[in-house]
Amino acid sequence: MRLILLQAPSGGGKTTACLRLAACAQNKHLRVGGVVTRPMWQQGHKTALWLHALPHGEARLLAHPAAPATATWGMWRFVPATFRWGRQQLQSLHRVDLLLVDEVGPLELVLRRGLTLDTITAAFHRAQPRLAVVTVRPALAEVLADHWHAFAPQRMTLDLDHRETQIQRLCWEIAHAD
Repeated sequence: MRLILLQAPSGGGKTTACLRLAACAQNKHLRVGGVVTRPMWQQGHKTALWLHALPHGEARLLAHPAAPATATWGMWRFVPATFRWGRQQLQSLHRVDLLLVDEVGPLELVLRRGLTLDTITAAFHRAQPRLAVVTVRPALAEVLADHWHAFAPQRMTLDLDHRETQIQRLCWEIAHAD
């Protein structure tokens, strides 16, 4: 398995890159699995986060803005039942070519909650993907790379000017991997 930590700041195109990579892989008849977090926007502001399971696209509300006293992290109140569902989605994966996890963040790395690193690691072993892509913000990428050092993760910075080329290269690599 090749593991890529795809890093970019908030709004840097991580989710878009994952969705494009999933579509590219599916167009090549490759098996795709994982979870992607998609924001909902209203008038230029994020109003909710939805967790989508791949490849079927079923979604659940993951988080909504909350007052600081009730927020789980930052401005967001996360829905624990959705994380349980997301972990179940990852636990049910078997034999995929491409595994996507968007995104590992402070909940997993600081609070040890959310999708959990143990669940994601187990998905690597169970699903045996040719390629696993996990998105992360640059400030957390080194911590995540250290945690998964046994997988020799490659860190890739998403470059919005070259995003399509980066996605096409990854899609080609997964389609031609042994």
